[in-house]
Amino acid sequence: MKHHRGFTLLEIMLVMLLLGLMASYVVVNFVSESRTARIQKETDRLQQLVQVVSETAILKQHDFGLVLNNKGYQFLVHDGQQWLEVSEPKFMQFHPWPETVQAELELEGLSWAEDSILGQEEFRKLQEELLEQQEEAAEEEEKNADKKGKAKGPLKRREKPLLPNIYILSSGDISPFQLVLADETERPFWYQVLKGEYSIPLTKSEVENDRP
Repeated sequence: MKHHRGFTLLEIMLVMLLLGLMASYVVVNFVSESRTARIQKETDRLQQLVQVVSETAILKQHDFGLVLNNKGYQFLVHDGQQWLEVSEPKFMQFHPWPETVQAELELEGLSWAEDSILGQEEFRKLQEELLEQQEEAAEEEEKNADKKGKAKGPLKRREKPLLPNIYILSSGDISPFQLVLADETERPFWYQVLKGEYSIPLTKSEVENDRP
C-alpha cells in the first residue's frame, strides 16, 4: 500500500507567495505600470520574501542573510561555517532593481533602533564572529591544499567572500535596517521606506513625494 506525503505548511506558504508574485507580474503586462506602482511592487516583493525566509529560518533552525545594495539583493544561508548562495528556491537568488529605482540602505544611526534592548551591538558581534569563522575556514582550506600538493606556484588571491549586511536569524530576530526606494528620474520624485525593526513583519510607509 502506497503512502502519499502531504504538503508541509512551509511548502504551501512558498507556493502562495510565488503565485502572488506571478500574479503581480501578469497585471503589469496588461496595465501600464506607473512609477509609484513600480516602487510599491518592489517594496511588497522584498517585504513578502523576508517574511517567508524568516519563517523558514525559525522552522528549519537555519540562519539566513540578505545581501542588499544599489544593484539589487539576494539571500544567503549559513551552513555553520560560512555563508553560501542559495540556488533553490529561485526567488532567493539575485534580484536586480528596475533601472528607474534607486535603493539606499541605512544600518547605523537609526534613532528608533538605538533605544532597543537588543541593540545593534549584538549584530555587530555576530558579524565579527562569522567573519572570524570564515577566515579560519579559508586558512584551513589553504593549509590542506598545500599538504595535498594541490597548490602549484603562488596561491591565487582569494576573492572577497559574499557576506550579508542584514541578518535573518533562526531565533526570529532580524538586524535593524531602513531601506529607501526612490524614483528620481523625473519630477515629482517618489519615495517609499521599508523598515526591519528586529522581527517580522517589516513595516513600510506610503509612497510619498517627501524624501525621508
